[in-house]
Amino acid sequence: MSAYFIIPPNINFEEGNKKVYGSITYINLPNNRKFNTTLEKSSIILALYKFSYAKWELVDIINCDFGEIIEISRCDYCVEDNQMFLAVRLQKEYDPKSIIILPEPFSSRIDNSPINERASLNLKYYDSETSYQGEYPYEMAKLKKGSLLSIDGSMTKIIPGIERFYIFMNLNIDSRCNEEVPIYLFNPDNPSKKITFKAKKNIFSILNLKHISSKLDLSKSLFISSKNCSFIPLIFSIDKTCNQLSLEHTTPPLDMLWGRDKFKFVRMIKNNWV
Repeated sequence: MSAYFIIPPNINFEEGNKKVYGSITYINLPNNRKFNTTLEKSSIILALYKFSYAKWELVDIINCDFGEIIEISRCDYCVEDNQMFLAVRLQKEYDPKSIIILPEPFSSRIDNSPINERASLNLKYYDSETSYQGEYPYEMAKLKKGSLLSIDGSMTKIIPGIERFYIFMNLNIDSRCNEEVPIYLFNPDNPSKKITFKAKKNIFSILNLKHISSKLDLSKSLFISSKNCSFIPLIFSIDKTCNQLSLEHTTPPLDMLWGRDKFKFVRMIKNNWV
């Protein structure tokens, strides 16, 4: 499955000018190669696009030779902190500078081993850095409509000196998709007490958990759901007293099940909780 590589957002703190900076690290090597597979040593192109006024604007073209490691930092380009900004892997240069539909990313998979194509998603604060191996699947970015049910089981209370954020990523290849949709957060033992967070398509929507700490019990598991749209939620934490960082992802129900009938059970779960 081919995928887009999304450059994480910059995150501002409420006090002062403190900021966390987002970047990705990409290496031009097939990460699903088996030992007995012949490897074709070819260069590729990374096309950088940003979402801007219902269009995808080409920001830069980067040639990446075989085996080369490239870091793409958001602060090196004229993009806003939460603006959707991504890298598309292509075999040849793509001419249009402004488009409505993103091009399909080229896949470097060379066999059928079940390994996703990924890049390192990085967040940096002063000399500290955390990363997460991730991607945004092309099939997910094509969805006309989706839903979200994810579980944060980290059960962490808000502690002084520690900032904790949910980063909701939504990407659609169609730049005309930019409407606002509600995301609901609730404790599973009290689902009627929900918090509504307004997120948008084709943008990074960031929630500081201290803003909901008085309304939900953050020492218990949190369910995150949406009937209108698919999101990939990330959890970012920073200890400002020692600049320690953490970047994780929440768990979708599909990852908790195994077997050919797991999609049937996921539908049953979503019917109860979404």
